[in-house]
Amino acid sequence: MNDKADTRLFKKVIASLIDESLKILEDMWQVCKDPRTPEEILDGKANSTNGIPTCGWSEFMEKHHLLRHYLDRTKRFCDDSIDNGKGLRL
Repeated sequence: MNDKADTRLFKKVIASLIDESLKILEDMWQVCKDPRTPEEILDGKANSTNGIPTCGWSEFMEKHHLLRHYLDRTKRFCDDSIDNGKGLRL
């Protein structure tokens, strides 16, 4: 492949990894956010989830692990493209 094609492919791979990371992060946010309204929080209403993600800890940790994997993969792609100058290695 030529440099332009390598660059396009690299950008698509990175964009895909970042999109998947953002989806997982949004999922994690949704299962961790406080179900109470701001007024309920100010009134001192107890949190019904007791700080436990609504999906449970095992699913939450699975999402966390997957997010870490995607971010690590993205970093490795970027580091490799800078370090060796040989183009994208999938």
